[in-house]
Amino acid sequence: AGWHPATLPLNSPAFNALEYDWSQINKLRLTWWNLNAAMAELTILVDNIRLYKNLTAEQVDEMIAALPQTITKEEEESVKEARDAYERLPSEQKTLVSKLDVLKAAEEALAKINAKLDADAAKTVEDKIAALPRTITPKDDAAVKEARAAYDALTSKQKRLVKNLAKLQAAEADLEKLRKQRGDIN
Repeated sequence: AGWHPATLPLNSPAFNALEYDWSQINKLRLTWWNLNAAMAELTILVDNIRLYKNLTAEQVDEMIAALPQTITKEEEESVKEARDAYERLPSEQKTLVSKLDVLKAAEEALAKINAKLDADAAKTVEDKIAALPRTITPKDDAAVKEARAAYDALTSKQKRLVKNLAKLQAAEADLEKLRKQRGDIN
């Protein structure tokens, strides 16, 4: 007859010690998994460093040539990688890159795409703010909060494009006054 954990009485010191050991084992497993994940990331970083360290102008030209003629938002990472590879080249290699104009054109196309996306995001928020009534009542609370949440979700660049923020701030101030008049604490 062998020993088995099920033979230990619940809440006995031996059973509690067994539970403690299992929690330690689980902690060690998590640590091991985290170390493995970190090691995998480190391996990728080292590989990337080796890749970029030994890049030649010809390889950078190949990266640039691999970019599609029509740039979309989906190519942003590839364009950034090509730029990064170019920047990592020694000066004497940079002068040998023949497709730098193609890279610059791709970056300009991306800048236009990003500017349009930023403008669209800002316009959506401006429309929410513009839809707020001139005279704010308690029933407008949800719309004001929605407009504020939409504004807060913007990037700092997009926020600078919103031209009617003052209207949102005034609506929030009006709501606060109404709450104080009604005696609301929120």
